[in-house]
Amino acid sequence: MTLKIENRQLVIPGDQIAEGDYLLGEGTYREENRVYSTVLGLLDAKESFLKVIPLKGKYIPKPRDLVIGVITDIAFSMWNLNINSHYSGVLSVANGCERYIDLNSEKLSDIYAIGDVVLAKVDNVSESLVAGLTMKDRGLYKLNDGKLITISPTKVPRVIGKKGTMIQMLKDNTGCRIVVGQNGRIWISGVNINLAIEAIQLIEKNAHKQGLTDEVQKFLLSRKGTAPAKPVAAKPAAPAAKTAPVAATKAPAPAAPKSAPQVKKLAEAELPKMKGSEKPETKKEVDDMEVF
Repeated sequence: MTLKIENRQLVIPGDQIAEGDYLLGEGTYREENRVYSTVLGLLDAKESFLKVIPLKGKYIPKPRDLVIGVITDIAFSMWNLNINSHYSGVLSVANGCERYIDLNSEKLSDIYAIGDVVLAKVDNVSESLVAGLTMKDRGLYKLNDGKLITISPTKVPRVIGKKGTMIQMLKDNTGCRIVVGQNGRIWISGVNINLAIEAIQLIEKNAHKQGLTDEVQKFLLSRKGTAPAKPVAAKPAAPAAKTAPVAATKAPAPAAPKSAPQVKKLAEAELPKMKGSEKPETKKEVDDMEVF
């Protein structure tokens, strides 16, 4: 098996991209042992699997795709949604939310009104170009307080990046909450919405280029003026001056020690007051009092 064109290179319809027993994905076809491109796009080669990611094209829904839809109409038991596709989106009452909806006592417009934006999942796709949607899954909800933009659905993988690196960089550098639908709709909320939009438009415009992550990072840093702030380590406290500790309440200064004659006089004055005591008459007794 041999690649005729390097991975991530631009190809046009009719370009031979490989030769050999490859597994084929979208945007490719086989003639005998040779593999050709059917669209204008980027070659995506992963081991023995080949596909071409088109640079332009409408969204074609597939089961389990996450999509962002706009409520366009409300019928008796369902909502109709625009999902940026030739397919129309339909959300039935049964799949509208986790709880039970009583049609006799509740208005569907009180749950999702015309113009509301929701994050939903494709449940099934019919031959009549209708995509059945569901909101009965974790992380599916109505999107509030933000801005909705639309890009080419074929550029969504570049906005997300390998293992989510590009979208995480956008969030970190703009401080925005960004929700990406596989149908090319992106919901942005936060304080730097315009910066996030400009960065996404840059990605869409240059989706075919190599080194796009570095280019977008430079753009974000130049618009912010400085690199993302790093946690600043606290400076060690300056050593305390060698001063005597200050007590909460100033203690009285200790009395100066009394001399021996003073102690003798005090002892002579106090001893008569003690029951059964007699005035000392020997030097020894006074010296014993000094010890105590």
